[in-house]
Amino acid sequence: MSNYPAGFVDRLTIRGVPITQLHPGDVFWVNNSTVLVPKGVGGSDSNPGTYHRPFSTIDKAINVCKASRGDIVVVMPGHAETIASATALVPDVAGVAIIGLGSGSLRPTLTLSATSSSIIVSGANTVLQNFLVTISEDVTIVLEVTGAGSQIVNCEFRGAITPAKEWVNCIDIGGAAPNACDRTVVSGCKFTSPAVGSTDAIKLSEISEGVIIENCSVFGDFSVAPIHNPTGFVCTNLTVRDCTLKNTQTGDLALELVSACTGALIRNFYSTDVAGIGGVDPGSCNSFECFACDAIDVSGALAPTITT
Repeated sequence: MSNYPAGFVDRLTIRGVPITQLHPGDVFWVNNSTVLVPKGVGGSDSNPGTYHRPFSTIDKAINVCKASRGDIVVVMPGHAETIASATALVPDVAGVAIIGLGSGSLRPTLTLSATSSSIIVSGANTVLQNFLVTISEDVTIVLEVTGAGSQIVNCEFRGAITPAKEWVNCIDIGGAAPNACDRTVVSGCKFTSPAVGSTDAIKLSEISEGVIIENCSVFGDFSVAPIHNPTGFVCTNLTVRDCTLKNTQTGDLALELVSACTGALIRNFYSTDVAGIGGVDPGSCNSFECFACDAIDVSGALAPTITT
């Protein structure tokens, strides 16, 4: 007997995580918080990774997942990890969703503590969702995507203000070969890097197809641009939509596609001190309803500048 004999069309979920297991994979839990511990049992990598006996590190949970089975790693509110190298957290199993629970300061927090620290997403079709990522040391690359079809969703990336620490590149989408990172999605993410020293927030460092960057907010002092594509690596069918991109560094752009990237720039807002060109190098993309502003207390104008 059931009040819902036909079940749920879109599954019953809490923040995207199924309450009942209506998928083929397993669910593994991670928690090393000393506050939010189920039934007082602390996390340990010797545990089986269940809700009441969770793992203490995300990498341990990833390593017990099976590729492309639909496994989910759920990271509990208050969990915190220090990432001291490029091997401490490696999402390298294809098709795994790594979901953080909690909001605000209760989101799982990952802190990169060395220049060589990095989160390398090499498993194809990986999802990383709802994490706060901070740095306690100057970092070269915070998160490097090297596998196709991955999604970075609703994450926040913060540079340190006191003492000032910054990344060179925050998210690097490229991989070791052309098209290794096709169809990567960065959605709903926030980037803050106010200290001098950052190059960009999102770098498109290799040839790729179908990358989507959407609903992102970027604020910082970037020596190139919040979103950057270097010379010689043409991205095709690129979409950048509904993003707010502010660069505080004098004379630099909000979006710089140095190569002749194709695709669409849709409803973006660019803020720089660069007048005349709208603060953006669109490559060979089409722009739709994008606006730029080069001063405070004035309304933005269409960007790039339209001339007839």
